[in-house]
Amino acid sequence: MALLLSLFDQHHRKETQQRQLQKIEQHHHLQTQSIETYLNDCISDFYFLSQSQDLFKTIAQHRPITNKAIEPFFTFIGAKTGIDQVRFLDLEGEEQFRINHPKLGSPLLVPQAQLQKKGNRYYFLNSRDLDPLRYYISPLDLNVEHQEVEFPFKPMLRFAMPIYDQAQKLGVFVVNFLAERFLEGIRNTAYLSGGQVMLLNSEGYYLVSPNEGEEWGFALTGRQDLKFDRQHPKSWAEIGSHNNGTFSNEEGFFVFDRIDLAKMISSSLPILPGAQNLPVWILVTKVTSSDILQDHRSQMMGIYYSYLAILVVLAAFSLYFARHQQKLKLSQATNAAQTKVLKKRIDELHCLYDITHLTETENLNFHEMMQQLVNQIPKAWGYPQYCSVRLVIRTEIWRSVNFRSPVLSQKEEIWNQNERLGYLEVGYDTQPPEGGFLEEEQSLLQALALRILKVYQFQKTKELLQSHQEQLEEQVEQRTHELAQANQQLTFEVAEKQRLAETLAKEKQRAEEATKAKTSFLSLVAHDLKSPFFSILGILRRIVKKEANLDPKHRELLVNSIESGQRLLNMIDKLITINRIQTGRIKPDYQEILLFDLAQQVSNQYADSAEQKGIVLENQVPKAVILETDPFLLGEVMANLLSNAIKFCSPGDRIKVTWELGLGLIVEDTGLGIEPEVAQYLFKEQFSTTTLGTMGEKGTGLGLPYCFDIMRLLGGGIDLDSVVNQGSRFTLSFPSHRLRP
Repeated sequence: MALLLSLFDQHHRKETQQRQLQKIEQHHHLQTQSIETYLNDCISDFYFLSQSQDLFKTIAQHRPITNKAIEPFFTFIGAKTGIDQVRFLDLEGEEQFRINHPKLGSPLLVPQAQLQKKGNRYYFLNSRDLDPLRYYISPLDLNVEHQEVEFPFKPMLRFAMPIYDQAQKLGVFVVNFLAERFLEGIRNTAYLSGGQVMLLNSEGYYLVSPNEGEEWGFALTGRQDLKFDRQHPKSWAEIGSHNNGTFSNEEGFFVFDRIDLAKMISSSLPILPGAQNLPVWILVTKVTSSDILQDHRSQMMGIYYSYLAILVVLAAFSLYFARHQQKLKLSQATNAAQTKVLKKRIDELHCLYDITHLTETENLNFHEMMQQLVNQIPKAWGYPQYCSVRLVIRTEIWRSVNFRSPVLSQKEEIWNQNERLGYLEVGYDTQPPEGGFLEEEQSLLQALALRILKVYQFQKTKELLQSHQEQLEEQVEQRTHELAQANQQLTFEVAEKQRLAETLAKEKQRAEEATKAKTSFLSLVAHDLKSPFFSILGILRRIVKKEANLDPKHRELLVNSIESGQRLLNMIDKLITINRIQTGRIKPDYQEILLFDLAQQVSNQYADSAEQKGIVLENQVPKAVILETDPFLLGEVMANLLSNAIKFCSPGDRIKVTWELGLGLIVEDTGLGIEPEVAQYLFKEQFSTTTLGTMGEKGTGLGLPYCFDIMRLLGGGIDLDSVVNQGSRFTLSFPSHRLRP
């Protein structure tokens, strides 16, 4: 008898293990589907955001971002709960653009001053050199801000891809996806496996653990030794050498599955992962020997009591027969109850699987999908024949087949961030035989509500994509029509251009010959004029200085002649410099200078002139700006601009010299301003306005063309913004490589 009991006990223990294995395998299958859905949702969102080529070109060229350009970004990101940050990095890793998404529907554009340098972060280094349409997926880790792990913890999965404009690389586009809801889903459904559920990375660190104090050991100080491979070295040796399987040892019974992200990525999109080893996660469920033994013993206890009763009956059959029958019935009832519980768990898993499969069906609209989902739910409850389900989302209501108002129900609210969407209600239309709902049914209700929320979010994203697609098709049709008209016009213009080609070639040759003659003439005349002018000015200055008895009118006439001669000599010097620039005989002498010092030096030269007219002259250039340039040539440009500004300002006006990052050196005044029809010719050679200064001053017309040629020689440019009677703003731009950090 003892041998038979031992054999039966061993057989029953194996059956218990088999049932446990079946539960865990079903749970692993459900979790693998959830991970695949999460990953493909992230990739779809990342691809959609990466198609904003015009926005990326605007950022890369340091041009202002318009509301129209960024509005699609804000609309899409605001509808997504899983997107935390979107950033664009230049080729040095400097943030040029970042959107934070702290709560649903409220994306924020980060100010320029708060952008950070990410050039040393692994996701930038691993994605910068990828080919076009290749992206990088980061390991799952915690978000880091300013070199420290952000708290509360924010698990993050990052996608990064270089952005190209044809063959030119503009920068790197990075999207941070929140993984907290995805990890929380694993924790919330862990009870379905009947064991301890863990999610590990390829190095053995815990991403999900029954003990949250063991998670994220690779990122948190003091947790580096909290690894599965160190705590369970024998079990890790088995897990590390296989993709999936089951095994048992002295620690307990293990079921594991290796989740390879490379096999889960959808191939329907034109972007693909780069040549990298994609992250690998390992889903492990552990059931200790004591848990299996306890489950086994709880089932065997009734059987042992039955066998004990049989032995007693054999000793005194007639006395204990009735009691033996009672014990036997009790044992059968216990087994039936346990079988019912196991069947209910299987029904729950089947329900979750059917719902997951239903949400992947493409030929159903949202309303039909919700109706079929509601009809599936009663199967997972203890008494499906009495079960009624009601789902409310905003103003829409779905009811299960043969719905009747329940006398007993449980309800789970559905929240999208801080917005209440509705609720899911499951109830019985009659009082169930066993009373109220089970605790596990409440957890299942929460899991179903979470799944419905994800379906709702997916549907909203799908509608947004459809709207965007329709807009793109309309734009393509409009552009096609415009191109057809342009092509017709172009055909007409080609013939005209061919007719003008020979005329233009002849005119160009004559213009080049005239320019050459002009250059030679200016060079000859300028040099031949300088020597006589030096002599004349010297004689006049000597007369004024030595002849103390000159008539005041004669002295004033001589002083005016000296000033006029000096202005003419300055104009000759400018003509010589312009000639040398145009003929390529002058090379900039580049030096690293403090821009503030140069601006102060030039401002001091004109301080008296400004003070005499009652004009405020300010140097607001930051003292830390270092620029590699030719100080003499740049000083000439600044002197010209300040001289003109003083000329066209009145008492009480202001002139300031400033520096703006991304624009350059700015000379701005609040004077007379310049008419638009005049402004377009200011940088042309030998153009002079007919406008006098506020005190009747006149100019040669060489100043601004002279400035234009110098800035072009220095590799930069000069731009003008002016409003009549409000002032003018001249911006000097420089090559970015000439600015020292």
